[in-house]
Amino acid sequence: MTEDLVAHHRSALALLVGGALAFTACSSGVTMTTSPEVIPPIYVVANQAPESQIMAEVYAQILENKGFKVGRKDAVADPAAGFEKVKANEAQLTPAFTNQLLTQLGVPASATTTTSTTSTVAPTTTASSASTSDGPTTTVAKPLDPQLSAIDNALPQTMVVGDPSEAAITETIACSTAAVGKYSLKVLADLAKVSDQASIGGPASFEAATPWGIAGLKAAYGGAFSHFTAITDGDVAGAIAKGTVDCGVISSASAAIVNDGLLVLPDGKNLAPADKLVPLMTSAAATPGVLAALSQVQVAMSTDVLRALVVKSAQPGASYYLVAKQYVSTLTSNGQQG
Repeated sequence: MTEDLVAHHRSALALLVGGALAFTACSSGVTMTTSPEVIPPIYVVANQAPESQIMAEVYAQILENKGFKVGRKDAVADPAAGFEKVKANEAQLTPAFTNQLLTQLGVPASATTTTSTTSTVAPTTTASSASTSDGPTTTVAKPLDPQLSAIDNALPQTMVVGDPSEAAITETIACSTAAVGKYSLKVLADLAKVSDQASIGGPASFEAATPWGIAGLKAAYGGAFSHFTAITDGDVAGAIAKGTVDCGVISSASAAIVNDGLLVLPDGKNLAPADKLVPLMTSAAATPGVLAALSQVQVAMSTDVLRALVVKSAQPGASYYLVAKQYVSTLTSNGQQG
């Protein structure tokens, strides 16, 4: 087996395990119970971003519900610090996002624009998982996402990623309701038509960036985009709310989209790279049982669900722990209905 196939097997294993468990739970009305694997405690670490903190708690609680011993590390400053914690085995699991991972690994964007390859992966009856008496090992051919392929090839052998979810933290341009009404905005192409009048706020680096940036927007949509304001304190949503700018560059999971009633302008040219949610783990922690538990979260998670969890966590009296507890309880209940 080549090194590429071994790497591909690491990220694809969770999907196969999750599918096998779902089939077992729902077939013939038979309920099968298994004991959790005996492995050292798994320490979960988040960074300061709200989406990281809520997902870290969701991951921790789903594992605890499956009988694994879990600990929490204090939140670190940013995704790069979380990556280093797992790399050093000071934590064994952290929520990560694919585009951020690629940046941390020094992988150029061009490496993720190639056509997905097909890899042969072994399901849960391989030597890397618990043996069963269900018959011989089979192989399944499946297309591999270019981002995951690039991540697998670049990660140290001591680290793995699990299944990606549908949740993606993509930078977007969102506008106030006043700007939407004034300029008749529905999509990003509409903003391009009035970009000699409408103002846009974002980080200073966004002005010259391409393809996702003011320079890239000009090239792709042909607008003037002549009223850009660099928001040095990072509070772009606050600048939109105050009317300092009409529109701004914010995360698709930002609570301000809901709380402030902002309209996200769909980007028909898909200029912004998608940051898909993945669990980043040490290889030792990525046992079949752990991967199966995390896969239950990943299958159900979408960008809208993630944003809703972030919004709930920001409400008075709420906490990441309590919001995660409610969500995991619902998720587990739904899963048991197979």
